[in-house]
Amino acid sequence: MSTAPQTPARRQDAVGHQPHTLCLAALNQLVEPNDVTAAALLELMTPAELLALIRREDHVPQGLGLKLAEATGQQPAPNSAQDLHVALTRWRKRLPYANEHAALQTMQRLGGGLLTDQDPGWPAQLGDLGLGRPLCLWWRAAEPGNLAGDPARTVSIVGSRDASDYGNQVTFELARALGLQGFTIVSGGAYGIDAAAHRAALSLDGWDFPNPPTITILAGGADRLYPAGNHNLLEQVIARGALYSEVPPGTTPTRFRFLNRNRLIAAFSRLTIVTEARHRSGALNTASHAVELGRDVAAVPGSVFSPNSAGTHRLIRSGAAELI
Repeated sequence: MSTAPQTPARRQDAVGHQPHTLCLAALNQLVEPNDVTAAALLELMTPAELLALIRREDHVPQGLGLKLAEATGQQPAPNSAQDLHVALTRWRKRLPYANEHAALQTMQRLGGGLLTDQDPGWPAQLGDLGLGRPLCLWWRAAEPGNLAGDPARTVSIVGSRDASDYGNQVTFELARALGLQGFTIVSGGAYGIDAAAHRAALSLDGWDFPNPPTITILAGGADRLYPAGNHNLLEQVIARGALYSEVPPGTTPTRFRFLNRNRLIAAFSRLTIVTEARHRSGALNTASHAVELGRDVAAVPGSVFSPNSAGTHRLIRSGAAELI
């Protein structure tokens, strides 16, 4: 982990963090998740070099835009979000508000830390997201060993926040049955289907498997257990499993952050199950990411009279999901 003791050969800062961790913590406060431009630049330079570039006010290296276009495979339109000058401008606007040391200390106080691609326990399957992969992951877990799960034994279960009794019941039974076979249940910690999936995984006593029973991936900061009504449930996830966020502490969850978060839920798992979802549910966005990643997707049918099953029926009808 980023907070674990390191060998003397690797230089650390005064509070015990490696330079690579500090750079990514700083970049994480400047760059929103799923920023393809930042990810492509990190193919061309180190995190320390990108951070130094952002901190050089009004400086745009000559020729870097062309290299960036080659890395992304597309030539961005002038003044578009992917344009190098535009990207540097928006990241530089956040410099006065960034404090990587404070963010790391906040997570340490909560018993968590920052996980990077150089740390043991980094979920390597997130690399399948390509330029959409996260810069790093903020984590909370009572047992840091729970950060090293087995992607082959990980299943995501998602669905409606306003779940019906049927949706809650089928979710609980599916998640519990998978848990009894040692599968980690991944979800987003929201009301409805997410909460039912987490509760089912946590209902199992005597967990004897090396991977954690459940993982939550939040859309906001890991220091803010959202939604507030699920605070106790999320504390149980931290106590027995693991909680992640790709945005820094203090970040408020917003619609676009929920949508960005969904790609992580899909990438974490070999299989995504949608147990109940409306026609335009955010759970369908997670399923769409899973399909793009080549992951398996499955859905549970419901009553033809229930709007809450319109989304799962749509997935099954389109052939995007296997029928459960």
